[in-house]
Amino acid sequence: MQVKLPTGQALATVTGPTVPPFVSPPPPAVTATFTVSLDHVGGTVPIRLRDFTLTDQLGRTFHPTYVSREKTPPADLTAGRAATFRVTAVMPTGEGRLHWAPISGEPLVSWDFIVEND
Repeated sequence: MQVKLPTGQALATVTGPTVPPFVSPPPPAVTATFTVSLDHVGGTVPIRLRDFTLTDQLGRTFHPTYVSREKTPPADLTAGRAATFRVTAVMPTGEGRLHWAPISGEPLVSWDFIVEND
């Protein structure tokens, strides 16, 4: 999705979530990991973990973390650069949405997903 900010723009893509292998009985919550890619950057695009949130089908909010021991993205992505990074959170199975709100706290873009453990 093309995202336009006052300071720049980027093509933003999210894939996932990936979850651990199925276990029986299924747990009520699993670790969901998402891959975020920002490419075709023009200007400057801020990348702040606090700008990403997840909501589940009941409207509960989850705050992801970067995947431990992986390189975190730069604080600002400048023209011609790209970044791919992963964020993760423990969430219940079911539908949800990943939001990115790089300006003003309101999500500029959201991606729908389903957390499945089967």
